[in-house]
Amino acid sequence: MITLYQYQNKRPRNEKVKEELGLDTSKHSYVYLTATKKMAKEREKLIPSTHQEFVTRKGQKESKEKLALFGDLLKGWVKQSYPGKAATGLEEQTLLIRAIEKVVTTDQELQDILKKDRGSLLKTLKDLAAKNIDLANGFPPNLQDQLLEPTFEVLLPDIQRQFYHELRSKGKVLYEKLAYDYIKQDFVPKFLELFGSYFTIVMEGFTYFTPQQRHLIDVCINNDIRICFLVPNNPMQRKGFEIIERTYASIPGVERKNIDTESISEYPDLQHLQSQFFTKAPVPYEDKATHILVQQYSNRDQELAAILQQIKQLLTNGYLPSEIAIVMRNKKEFLYRLADLLQMRPIIYEEHLDNGQTEQHQVKLPISPRKLLLTPVGRFILTLYEIWEDNELSLSADQLEILLGSGWLGAKAQDLTQKFRAVKHQSFAQCTKKNEWLNVLDSLLPLCRTRRPQERMPINILDQRAIRAWKDVIELLERVCRKLFSTGESAIGQHIRVLQEQLKGILPDDIRQTEKRVLEKVMEVFEELVQEHTIDLSTNEFSRTLHALISDQVNDDDETNDEGDPGELKVYSPETIDGIHVRAVLYIGVDNQHVPAMYTDSWPFFEDVRDEHLEKERYMFLTVLRAAMEKLVLSYSLQDAERSYQPSAYAGTVLQLANAELDKFTVLDALDMSNVPEIPLMPTAIPAIRRNYELNELAHYGLCPARYRLELLHSEARSYRMDWQLPFVAQGKWLDEILQRLQQENDHLPYGDPEKLKIYFIRTMNAVEPHIRQWFSGFNQITWHGIKNKVFHQLINIHWEHRFKYLKGVRGASLEVFSVMNEEEDTIDIEYEVPYYWKTTKFDVPVFDMILHREWLLPADSEGSDEEFVSKNGIRLFSTLGHAVGWWRNIINGHHYKESGAPISQNHIRKALRVFHEAPDLIIEWISGIEGDKFPKNEGTHCNKCPVRMECLGIALDEEGTEE
Repeated sequence: MITLYQYQNKRPRNEKVKEELGLDTSKHSYVYLTATKKMAKEREKLIPSTHQEFVTRKGQKESKEKLALFGDLLKGWVKQSYPGKAATGLEEQTLLIRAIEKVVTTDQELQDILKKDRGSLLKTLKDLAAKNIDLANGFPPNLQDQLLEPTFEVLLPDIQRQFYHELRSKGKVLYEKLAYDYIKQDFVPKFLELFGSYFTIVMEGFTYFTPQQRHLIDVCINNDIRICFLVPNNPMQRKGFEIIERTYASIPGVERKNIDTESISEYPDLQHLQSQFFTKAPVPYEDKATHILVQQYSNRDQELAAILQQIKQLLTNGYLPSEIAIVMRNKKEFLYRLADLLQMRPIIYEEHLDNGQTEQHQVKLPISPRKLLLTPVGRFILTLYEIWEDNELSLSADQLEILLGSGWLGAKAQDLTQKFRAVKHQSFAQCTKKNEWLNVLDSLLPLCRTRRPQERMPINILDQRAIRAWKDVIELLERVCRKLFSTGESAIGQHIRVLQEQLKGILPDDIRQTEKRVLEKVMEVFEELVQEHTIDLSTNEFSRTLHALISDQVNDDDETNDEGDPGELKVYSPETIDGIHVRAVLYIGVDNQHVPAMYTDSWPFFEDVRDEHLEKERYMFLTVLRAAMEKLVLSYSLQDAERSYQPSAYAGTVLQLANAELDKFTVLDALDMSNVPEIPLMPTAIPAIRRNYELNELAHYGLCPARYRLELLHSEARSYRMDWQLPFVAQGKWLDEILQRLQQENDHLPYGDPEKLKIYFIRTMNAVEPHIRQWFSGFNQITWHGIKNKVFHQLINIHWEHRFKYLKGVRGASLEVFSVMNEEEDTIDIEYEVPYYWKTTKFDVPVFDMILHREWLLPADSEGSDEEFVSKNGIRLFSTLGHAVGWWRNIINGHHYKESGAPISQNHIRKALRVFHEAPDLIIEWISGIEGDKFPKNEGTHCNKCPVRMECLGIALDEEGTEE
C-alpha cells in the first residue's frame, strides 16, 4: 500500500502526522526518513530509537544520535552490516588518482586533466555504482548512446576496473555499491526479522528521488511493504509543484490523501504571495505589502553588508538567531565573504536567561573548521606541500608571498610581506629553485645600498635587513620540506605528527595570538583525518588530501548546524529550507544567474533534463517563499567584481504580486553615519609654505591632487609595482643608461657618419643590456624581447632617424629654474631637470624618454577633443593624462626655448612658449590648493596608469580631499 499525503499550507505538526499516518510504535513499527537534516531535527520525537539510533563520533567525543536523514541513516545501516568496508570520501579520492596513474601511463596531459577533474569522474563512478552498473560487462544501450567522449568508451571501463581493484586491495568497497547491495539483499530480511510482516516506511519532503532512494522504494513495492510519502502540494499552484507531480506520478498505485494545516503566516501579504505565486492567473495583493521587501544593491559587498545590518536590527527587535534564515543558492560564493564582513563588523546578541539575567554572544555563521585551511595560517601549511618537487625546493614568488603573509614565520617576516609584494615582479618572478632565489637576493644587496627615489622602482624600498630575512626563510623552508617529504608512504597519523613537529620547530617567539588560535583549530581538523583515512599515503597523496578538504572534491555538509552556540545564525540553500518555517527569511543573490540556477550539461553522459531542472528551480524558489512566517527579504546586486547581473524574473513577479516597491540602494546608502564620532572643532591648520617646487610634482597635482598627496605620504606608492607597468620602467631605465654611456663616450662618436652612428647606437644598447637585466631579474625572455624592440624603436626609429643629420653630441643634465610670483608678491622657484639633451647644429633638444616613463609610465594618449580642464573643489585640473603630459612637456620646452633663444619659426615652438608664459596663474592656483590642504580625487582613464592606484582604491576621499 502506497499513500501520498499532501498538505497545502504549513507543514503538519508531529501529533498531526502520527494521527494521519497511523504511526504508533505500540501497534506496529516504522522507519522515518527525511530529505533534509533540519527536517529530521524537527521530527526527532517521531524517530524510533530502536533501529534509528546510532553512536556518532565528532573528534574525540562519542554520543548517541537518532538519524532520519536518508543518507545518514542508510550509511549507518551499511556500516552496521559491513563494518570497516565503506571507503571514505578522502580514501576514494586517493585511490582514484592511483587508478588514473596506472591506467593513463603514456599521455601525461590526459592524466593531468583527469586528476584535475577527478571530482566529476568520481561522481560518475559513484552514480554507476548506485545503479549497480559494472562497465566490465559493457555499456548498457541507453548509456552507450549518451556517451559524449568517444575515448571514454575504452577509458572509463578501464578506470572503473582499476579503481575497484585499488579499493579491494585495501579491503574497501565504494559506499554506493555497498548501499545498493544492502537495500537489495539485507534491508527487507533485517526489518522483517525485527518487526514481522507489517511495518511502514515514511518518507517526508522528497521532491525527487536519487537512484538509492528509488531503489529502496522499488524493493519495498516488490515486497508489499507499506510506504507513506509526505510532501507539500497545491493543485492551484501547479507550475510551482510540477516537480512533485512528476516525481510521484512515476510510482504505481499511489493513493492520495490531503492533510489540512494552518496557514504558514498570519500576515495577509505573505499569505497572499505564498498562495498565489505560480498560479495560473495570479491576482496582485490589494494593499501595499509591508512584510515583503525586494532590494537592489550596486555591488555584492554592499548587499552582504546590508544583510548583516538587517540581521542586527532583527536581533534588536527581539528575534532569536535561530529564527532568522539566511538563504543562498551557492554557499561557497556567498557564505565566506559574509563571514569576513561579519568579522569586520561584529554583531552582539543578548540571550535572556531564565533567571532574568542576560548573556552576550557574538553572532557567528556556521563555517566548517576545514575552511580554516583557507586562512593565511592554513594556506601556509597547504603551501608547504606544494613547494617541493623532484627532491628539491620549487618555490614561486606568489607562494613565498603566501608563506610570508601567513604570520607563521613571525610578525617581523609578516611585516615584510608588503615590501616583497611590491618588488616580486621586478626581481623574483623567475625564481623557483633554492640557488636561483639566493643568487637573486645576493645580487640585490649592492643595489639597495643607495636610494634612488626619483626612479620609481620598487627595489628602492628594499634594505639589507629584508634581503637577509628572506634568505633565512628560503633556507628554513628547504629544511622543513626535506623533512616533511622524507616520511615516505605511511599512515596519515605519521604524516600529521611529522608536520606538527616541523611546525613547532619553526614557531617564532613573535607569532601573533590570532595565528596561534587558528593553528589550534587546524590541528583539530588534522586529528579528524586520522579517523577518515585508514590507508597508507605518500607525502604527495597527503598533500592532495589536505587540498581536497577545501575544494569541491569533498563537499561539506550543506546543512546548517543545529547544535552549540546560541549566537549562531542559520544558513540554508533552497533545498535544505524545504518544509522549514522561520520568522524571517533573507534570500541573498536573487539575480538572473542564481535564481533560477544556471543549467549545466551532465558529463560524460549527456541527458537532456532541462525541463526537470526548471521544474526544480521553480519549486525551490517557492520553498523559500513558503519558509517565511513574518518577514521575507529578497536581495540582489547589479555588480560583483567583473560580472554584471539583472534581477531574477521571480523577483519581478514578487513585486507585482505583493504590490511592493523595489528598494534601490546606491553606494552612498551603504554608509552608516550613526557610528561616526562627533568631530571636535579644530583651529585652522597653519599652511605649509614652500618657496620651491618641482615641476613634476605640480603637474601630478594638476592631474590628480589625491595622487600627489599619496605619493608624499607613502614612499612605496610612488613605485610602479604591477607586472604590466615594470616593462615601461625598464624601457626608460635602459634608454637612460644608453644616453649615459653615449655622453661618457661623446668624443668617440662618429657623428659625421650616419650609418656608423647607427651601428654605435645599437652596440651601446647591447652593451648596457646585462646591467639592465640585473635590475629587472624577474622578467622572462618574452618580456625582454618586447622591451628590447621598443628601446630599439625609440633609439633608432625616433632619435637617430629624426636627428642624425644634425647631431653633434649628448649633453648631461642641469638643474633648471624659473620663478612665479604669488598674490603676496613672494617669488616661488619651480625646478626641473632633464637628464640629457641632444646637441644639434641648431640648438639643444631635451630628451624626454626617461622622465616620461618615470613620471607618467606611458606616453600619453591623444588629447582628443575633451575640454582641457575640469573643476574640482574650485581648482582647475586636467581632464585627461594627454592634457597633463602635453602641458608638462610644453613648460619644459617653452622654458628651454626661451633661455636658449630658439627662433620662433615653427608652430610647436610658438605653442610651447605660449603655454610657458600662461603657466604662472595655473601654478599659483595649484600651490594655493596644496597650501590650503585641498586634495580632491580626479577620477579618469589616467587612473589605469597611476602608481598609487592600489592605495587609492583602499581609501575614500570626499570632494574636499579629506579622508572619509
